[in-house]
Amino acid sequence: MKIKLKTFIKPALLAVAFLSLFGIGLAAAKWHKNFSFLVQRNTSSLRDRASETGHYVEHRGDQGAAQYKDAKEVAQHSDAIVVGTVQSNVVRMSSDEKDIFIGYTVNVEDVVKGKIRAGDMIAVNVPGGKVHFPNNTTAEVQTGWFKKMLNGKKYFLFLDKLADKAGYSTTGGAQGVFEIPDDGSGLKTASGRLHDPVWQYQGMRVQDFMALARQALK
Repeated sequence: MKIKLKTFIKPALLAVAFLSLFGIGLAAAKWHKNFSFLVQRNTSSLRDRASETGHYVEHRGDQGAAQYKDAKEVAQHSDAIVVGTVQSNVVRMSSDEKDIFIGYTVNVEDVVKGKIRAGDMIAVNVPGGKVHFPNNTTAEVQTGWFKKMLNGKKYFLFLDKLADKAGYSTTGGAQGVFEIPDDGSGLKTASGRLHDPVWQYQGMRVQDFMALARQALK
């Protein structure tokens, strides 16, 4: 008795197709479950995420910060512009424990714009930092696009008044921070953004940069 090959090929192909679709369905269900878990996890506090992993690290971009085309525009959008030296800093979490920021205390030496006076101590907050919890866990938010300020260093700062009136943030994020080196080698931008317009001021003399900022305010 001869059996036609076609009799078995079609059912076999259908079986393979069914198993493939079944496998894809399982994979999709598993992916959806994992994705839902990630969404839920990302809405939890940094303290909770640290408890889950021991040492939680999150990399954040600069999507929340405004970007300006040059220093003149940064100056015009600032509530205050000062030159000052960082005295100290402390890392804190937001009240909902979903954000970390570094709070700097800055001694103001010169004022280009605003109601701040020379000799004032002001608070300047920037995103990112690392916190330690009592259970020996840690949570860290890294912002590679924003080079952090250092104690004892002098900076040219463009500032926005915070809504709670307790201090300032930097205008345009990293665009509002320029280090003034002790050796007089010229300004250093804090921006790590690719092709950021403020890179054109890298190495500029402080006197020239201050004149540019003052001119922008006229």
